[in-house]
Amino acid sequence: MTELPPSLRALLPHGDEACFVREVLNRLPQSILCRGSLPVGSPFAAAGRAPAFVALEFVAQVAALLGDKNSEGPTSPRAGYLVRVRELRMPRTGFHVDADLLAEIVREGETSSLGLFRGSVRDEEGVLIEGAFSVYVER
Repeated sequence: MTELPPSLRALLPHGDEACFVREVLNRLPQSILCRGSLPVGSPFAAAGRAPAFVALEFVAQVAALLGDKNSEGPTSPRAGYLVRVRELRMPRTGFHVDADLLAEIVREGETSSLGLFRGSVRDEEGVLIEGAFSVYVER
């Protein structure tokens, strides 16, 4: 388990109020496991809960940290956009804002500017979302 160092946090173009990622638990060339949480003060939170679809942002941030297949991760901030979601399963409607979230992402392939991933986000109550995700990354 490793704390997300400031240098890695700098790779995500999000301020603290938008960054879900708190630490990288494991990183291999084709997969990554991260712990995160809903940022304090998130506009998505209401009455102590947030909708499950908000976890899609966590997926996109974790995919960005995985980098492309020829690297050991990104080396500078790059804008990335979640452009496609397939086979989405969202068995719950929401989660508690103070929940520890785990995102596990596996690279399935990529093109010159599109990463293809499969992954899930879960908390102590179980799976929030899982599916296949495509992320466009500016190069």
